[in-house]
Amino acid sequence: CNLLGVPLVILPEIKLTCEEYCRVEEDIFGCSFPIGALVADQSASAFANRCWTRGDIKLTTGTGCFIDICQGADCRASLKGYYPLVGWVDKNGPSFLTESNIASMGTTIEWAKSIGLCTAVEELSDIANSVSDSSGGIFVPSLGGLPAPYQDYNTDAGFMGITLRMNRSHMARAVLEGLAFQIRDLYGVAQDEGLIVSADTPIIADGGVSNCEFLMQQVSNLTGRRIVCPVNVDTTAIGTAYMAGLGLGFWRDLKEIREFWQTGSSYEPQSVSEETKQCYRRWKKAIIATVQYSCKI
Repeated sequence: CNLLGVPLVILPEIKLTCEEYCRVEEDIFGCSFPIGALVADQSASAFANRCWTRGDIKLTTGTGCFIDICQGADCRASLKGYYPLVGWVDKNGPSFLTESNIASMGTTIEWAKSIGLCTAVEELSDIANSVSDSSGGIFVPSLGGLPAPYQDYNTDAGFMGITLRMNRSHMARAVLEGLAFQIRDLYGVAQDEGLIVSADTPIIADGGVSNCEFLMQQVSNLTGRRIVCPVNVDTTAIGTAYMAGLGLGFWRDLKEIREFWQTGSSYEPQSVSEETKQCYRRWKKAIIATVQYSCKI
């Protein structure tokens, strides 16, 4: 605020996340009931996935891709693309998150559907697994620009290395590998900036694209972390309901809520093959070429 000359007094007051904010009028739904929580989507999903302790990580892969790291009572930012958020505020004070995102995750999947690579994200995973590699194909998924660590939002997407040997399966695999490499780079920024407290706990993954087994396994391999998905991967509404229930006294504490979480799919990190390492190196070169091409048009 000092840097930009914004007076602190004009900023909104940080209030409790879980309390009775107001009541819905009876004539709207036929009965009056309280609004018991006010929370942003990624904060709600982090809460639903029990990211309550400093170092807990949530990976959302849906319309956008978000990595949220719980910082507890510490408000931490990054110089390379992670920004601080107030996750939620209870009677003990605020709990902060550090977040970064890839804006075009869902857009990339929808584009893959539109050109006939698949009809659903689960099918895309099966198609990618039907071949052992992408036959040299490299996809740079920058349909919304390049996120951290590049932060170049004028760069177009790029598909390189196309040969007569490639088919639909190779292209599908290249698309998912490109997304996995993006997540790996975003996680790498958090490592470089000292935002990762411990690698012993699993990364909790939610969102519709977390149903893509190929992508989740690749992310697990590339980050060296176990990936765990809840049974219900659409967690924003669940987290909001948990907060409202706490605020209105329906649940007493986090211990009651903790028991509701159910493990769905999980992925153990496997050693990264030499082929994948080579593919990642080529992908990094493809980013440079894509940036240079986009600057010329």
